[in-house]
Amino acid sequence: MMNPKDFVQFLNLESVNYFCGVPDSYLKSLIQEFEKKDHIPMPNEGSAIAHATGYYLAHHKPALVYMQNSGLGNAINPLLSSAHELVYGIGMLLFIGWRGEEGTHDEPQHLVQGESLLPMLASMKIKYQILSSDFEKAKVQIKNALEEIKITPAPYAFVLKKDLFKSSKSIPKVNVSKISRFEVIKTTIQKSPKAIYVATTGHTARELYQAQLDLKLDELKCFYHTGAMGHASQLALGLALHRPKEKVILFDGDGSMAMHLGNYLSIKQTHPANFKIICFNNDSHLSVGGQHTCWDDSSITKTVNAMGIKSAPVLKQKVYQKKLLEFLNSEDLFIEVLCKNEIKNELPRPKETHLELKQKLMDQLNAN
Repeated sequence: MMNPKDFVQFLNLESVNYFCGVPDSYLKSLIQEFEKKDHIPMPNEGSAIAHATGYYLAHHKPALVYMQNSGLGNAINPLLSSAHELVYGIGMLLFIGWRGEEGTHDEPQHLVQGESLLPMLASMKIKYQILSSDFEKAKVQIKNALEEIKITPAPYAFVLKKDLFKSSKSIPKVNVSKISRFEVIKTTIQKSPKAIYVATTGHTARELYQAQLDLKLDELKCFYHTGAMGHASQLALGLALHRPKEKVILFDGDGSMAMHLGNYLSIKQTHPANFKIICFNNDSHLSVGGQHTCWDDSSITKTVNAMGIKSAPVLKQKVYQKKLLEFLNSEDLFIEVLCKNEIKNELPRPKETHLELKQKLMDQLNAN
């Protein structure tokens, strides 16, 4: 394994000293080093490609854009219609974490993405290499890529496998909230057991599953949106609009919401009376390393209010149950919860397959 600090120092010596992207757990220790340099986090991967394009135009040298391979889908449009060598020819380095690599154990959505990664890059005619775990070999790969970018400006991708870099100790971010996301989820489903629930990707979905088990609510109607980050809000809206007699409750997250914020314009436009959104703001991409998400305290609520979405006051205090129940029984559509950036220990993954969970929900809905 390589030392991330030494690797970033090498990048700086090669004039790669600007970094932007969306976090991936495989790149966690590397991103921690990026954050000490000239770095800006991005709401989604396509935005990162566009931002790196602006940097290249300003400085005529490549930025480094990092992402998980699942985020390549968000990046395809600006990569092909703007940065590609046959369009504007924008030089940049792409560091892509390879979740779901063949032969590794991972969740179904990552396995599909993992199998598709290299063929996708090839079909887009984006030059790529799998980054070596040997530091000296990796340096040669990077130097050669930078030379190619000088000759033919274009995005150049490096695919990064698991455990490529040594892990480093995380520095806890300041978070004074005393509210537990898990307890909010548990309280909500306990008080509204007949609602349909959608949970955004990552640990939020797994906490919903755990809370359901703890309360023995076997018949709770749930969709655990374990992939397609940022799209749970639109999925839940689709359910709410087409199941108007049932309450639909979405557990969204600050990082997920930021990734496709435009979804909330559709929510404002339709504003179904049976729809409730509980958005957890812990100011971090907690599931992949706790990196900053760019939201300030209560700024999410100010944003949805500016869109015209009616919201309840932000939940900030540990004694929140009364305010949460008032929200669930009110006409307000949205509530922001300032919660701890903590993950409940030993969270299980569903024992059922994704297909089984989908079919269970559809059977429940069809029975009504």
